[in-house]
Amino acid sequence: ADLIPTAVVPHQYIIFEATEGVSNALPVVRDYESKYYLKPEVGGFCVGVFEGNPRPHLPEEVRKRNGTSVPADAMNEVFEETFDKADPWLEQALEAVPVLQNTGIKSLLHGPDTHSVDHNPIMGRMWDTDNIYVCTGFNSQGIQCSAG
Repeated sequence: ADLIPTAVVPHQYIIFEATEGVSNALPVVRDYESKYYLKPEVGGFCVGVFEGNPRPHLPEEVRKRNGTSVPADAMNEVFEETFDKADPWLEQALEAVPVLQNTGIKSLLHGPDTHSVDHNPIMGRMWDTDNIYVCTGFNSQGIQCSAG
């Protein structure tokens, strides 16, 4: 079996309680300098962060298997949540959207994303095959690369 050069990378995001005036008609906001995105989520906001200097925080078994294989149920894994990991970028989101400072947190999720080594999608025919194609490595790219 050939390996596709992707790995599980943790991504943390926070879903806030419902906020008056928030609907799915609002746009997704991306702040590349402050490394966060903000989007409407079921009547409230969702804020996700992309760390500037990622800290190693994968469970040891996930770190070990990243180099060999990823189980089919990896998408359902949840890692330990930590505000410390997200702090500097989350603080900037809270400053940019003051209503979040007084809004309760509905849930904090720290789960797996799949990324390629250079964060670009991997698409095309699998090497050494005639009929197997791959299309992977897109996680978070809808938010990162979409028009808005």
